[in-house]
Amino acid sequence: MNAIDRALQINGTSAEAFRLGAVILGHAGRGERAIEYAERALRYSPLDPWIAHSYNALGIAHCPAGNWEGVASACGKAIQANPRFSLPLVLQAAALCLLGREDEARAAARRVPELEPGFTVSGFVKSHTGRAEIWEPIGDALRRLGLPD
Repeated sequence: MNAIDRALQINGTSAEAFRLGAVILGHAGRGERAIEYAERALRYSPLDPWIAHSYNALGIAHCPAGNWEGVASACGKAIQANPRFSLPLVLQAAALCLLGREDEARAAARRVPELEPGFTVSGFVKSHTGRAEIWEPIGDALRRLGLPD
């Protein structure tokens, strides 16, 4: 976050700094601040060719609070902006599962191995450092959807 803070001192409207800051804050469990950062990234650069990453950051930002509707919605927009990016698809599948929307969740989960053939739930959870209380429920949902552990 020191680098993000420095970048924002130089350019207080840097969508990239806000986007990356949202991801870092979300992983650290600071969801409210992460949401603020992600929303600022979207506001400062609404036509950004990398907007999928801003929506993905917003999805991650909703994870600490378990706002699965927010995760599913933001990740849906990320998928729409870049349908070949697997991370928002993974998060959306988990969020839909946690919302009890099993059919939609399974449809999303079926696409994950197409985009990321070596995907494993344990690898996904392990790669998302920070707080187990954020990522373990997501991992459990992905396992329930039948993705390989």
